[in-house]
Amino acid sequence: MADLSQNELIVFLQQQVAEFIKADPSEIDPDTEFINFGIDSMNAIYMIEVLEKKLNTELNPLHFWEYPTIRTLAEKIISEINLKKSHP
Repeated sequence: MADLSQNELIVFLQQQVAEFIKADPSEIDPDTEFINFGIDSMNAIYMIEVLEKKLNTELNPLHFWEYPTIRTLAEKIISEINLKKSHP
């Protein structure tokens, strides 16, 4: 499992969304819902797969909809990673 801070994960997610919508990552507000960027379920699955590879861990694809912003998704993922580290 990759060691990544919440802020680093937010930046990574901003880069992924920016790449998808062809924008500068600095223009991506981490508190804007993914749906407002035009990200649909297919894009969400792709982004979850990218995250799983980067973090070397399995993620629940539903997290994308349960935690609909970059910030809330990053918080959830980091908390899961920390939980897995403390309970191997």
